[in-house]
Amino acid sequence: MSRVNKLRELVCFRLQRGLFAVDISTVREIVRPQRTTRVPKSPVHVLGVTNLRGHVIPVLDLRLKLGMQQREQNTLCRTLVMEIAGALVGFAVDEVTGIVRLPWDVIEPVDALGALKGSELISGVARHGDELICLLDLRGVAESGASLALMSVIPDWQEPEPAAQSSVVPLKKAA
Repeated sequence: MSRVNKLRELVCFRLQRGLFAVDISTVREIVRPQRTTRVPKSPVHVLGVTNLRGHVIPVLDLRLKLGMQQREQNTLCRTLVMEIAGALVGFAVDEVTGIVRLPWDVIEPVDALGALKGSELISGVARHGDELICLLDLRGVAESGASLALMSVIPDWQEPEPAAQSSVVPLKKAA
């Protein structure tokens, strides 16, 4: 069966009023926003790191990365936890709308949008009902300089080296 006849499964979500999607194969889970710890000197689109069931992962705000206004979290906000280049990364979105299955041939490449801000992250555009869906390639977001540097230190935090023999003697209680 050729690629044209196959369906592409996408996780769709909203940022501002726009509809965006990523390939379902890259999404590991969708969770409610969790508390993040800001990392000093990280870019503004990096919200920080969070502990997701024992794994420390970076969380990026897609709104800010795409040049949109920041928004307060509400009950619809979610974090897409995706595996990119072997690492887990969280992406904050306004709302997850569902899963869409589209034929490959309805997805149009966006080579002509190269001059628009943030368009290097868009891999295609598809019409779905009355809306356009912008397909994102988030490898570009997570592999940008500062985000990649942040991700590269996280495995060290998750699996600390065994402590060297300490020369500190514990205090004894007075009798």
